[in-house]
Amino acid sequence: MVGWTNSRFGFITQHPNAQALRMRILIFEPDYGGHRLNYVQHMALAFKGLPVEVVVALGSNAPGTSEYAAHVTDLGDQVLWDTSMEPLPSRTLDYAVQSAARLRGAIARHRPDRLYVPYTDGVGQVLGLRRSMGLPTVPRNVVTEGLSLRGTFCYPQSNKKQALKARLLWEAAKRARWDVFHLLDPVVYEYVARHDPRLMRRIRLMPDPVENTPVIDRIAARRELGIPEDGRYIGVVGLIDLRKGCDLLIRAFAAAPLNPTDRLLLAGRQDVEIRDLLAEEPYAGLVKSGRIQCINRMIPTEQMSTAIGASDMMATFYPRHIGSASIAICAAAGHRPVLAGNYGWLGLIVPRFQLGWTTDVLDAAGLPKVLAQTLDKAGGYVSSALTQRYVSYNSLDNFKAHWTAALRDTLGVPQSPDLQTWQSISESQA
Repeated sequence: MVGWTNSRFGFITQHPNAQALRMRILIFEPDYGGHRLNYVQHMALAFKGLPVEVVVALGSNAPGTSEYAAHVTDLGDQVLWDTSMEPLPSRTLDYAVQSAARLRGAIARHRPDRLYVPYTDGVGQVLGLRRSMGLPTVPRNVVTEGLSLRGTFCYPQSNKKQALKARLLWEAAKRARWDVFHLLDPVVYEYVARHDPRLMRRIRLMPDPVENTPVIDRIAARRELGIPEDGRYIGVVGLIDLRKGCDLLIRAFAAAPLNPTDRLLLAGRQDVEIRDLLAEEPYAGLVKSGRIQCINRMIPTEQMSTAIGASDMMATFYPRHIGSASIAICAAAGHRPVLAGNYGWLGLIVPRFQLGWTTDVLDAAGLPKVLAQTLDKAGGYVSSALTQRYVSYNSLDNFKAHWTAALRDTLGVPQSPDLQTWQSISESQA
């Protein structure tokens, strides 16, 4: 260790010989799925340029994956990529337990001064339980920062048993020793601010990082995708599945009082349930006639902005979804409104930052009419200054700035000029 310690007040104190020392930080990510390696890559880039040594611990099954090829690039000799960890078991309780064990192993191998965990859900609960039982977790001389993506406990639950389970998981997560505990979901952040002010001393809200989405001309985007250039489009991009409420959207589109040239664009790989639904009538007929345009393959990041640009309005239904739906931010960056479900993150963010409109997507009888009405309003939608401030808050640069903020304070170096806090964005609504 190089001598960076915790003060008894929970802040980070600077070693008197700090300028002569070099701090080692460890980024721990045993899984490669979803956005995980994307987060890791941007975190490693954020720390590059600061006087630190960066070690990234990944699972041994990460190299060779498409995610690894897409996100892990050579960052020079400042970053050491450790891919020695054994792959984790399936996503069960054993997954979280083994993840915590691998975390402790990585700390023992690399003896970091600071630990960064970009996905604490699961491993954080195990660490909290171990700490409650007096079992070893993370050494006290290691400064810790972790990011929790979800917080089911503050969302409506289907029954008392599920509510109790969600509450117990949150209590375990709180007991993990995170010196800085980042949250991705503002629903959770604002709930904690109201109900647990003591915890707020170590809570920070992290931006949901989205790639730059350029504003693209509709006709040019449609021409690039090879779809009909006339009419109006309701778009969905990414995985086309039930989780996003794509089945609800398809049924509503088929029943909506729309113009003959109004179309539904499904840009992304379809899961089996959606493929089966589109094979049924009347939906199969809409596909055949071109009213439903399907691009049934994985859409690269750079083409997502093209699909957004081709659309007049994006549909982000996400019934009963826990956590953020970043495609709504991408749509806002591309100056396209969304029609979103009124539940959870979407129900909070879309009206607050003027990203579009919300509705009860489970109202099967009323949804077709709402779909038609909002498509009519989409033609007059103008992205507001408030919307674009929210987009700026969720930039990759601000994501990087948040991960380095506490470290910069410790090092005594200026904060990143890209740093924007949630408070500054919330206050801009006044």
